[in-house]
Amino acid sequence: MDFINPKSMGLLFLLPKKWVQFYICQFYPSIHGHAYSLMYFIEPVFKPQSRFFLTYRGAIGISYLNSPFHPLLNPLNLFYSSHLSFPLQITLIANYTLNNNLLFTLSGQYNQITNEGIK
Repeated sequence: MDFINPKSMGLLFLLPKKWVQFYICQFYPSIHGHAYSLMYFIEPVFKPQSRFFLTYRGAIGISYLNSPFHPLLNPLNLFYSSHLSFPLQITLIANYTLNNNLLFTLSGQYNQITNEGIK
């Protein structure tokens, strides 16, 4: 279900993209282990009115972390302390249209993994 109607899409030049992604992230394996994450992304892509245009992307999800801190079994892992985590992500994307077939993209991304006080 889209959050805007076709009339406002035409006025704002907004073409939203939404998707779900599953991924596995390997930290320093012998201490930090792996994260198995399911993320929901939304990216409001504005229809380009010039050769240069900006977009952004946000994501929220849930992760299972397989090697949390334990005072006896894994005392070196000071990165996370429970199996459950809630990752957040924000990305800023700069696009430059080179021609009809090529688009140059530069992006910066911030990731946050938090246990949200779960013990």
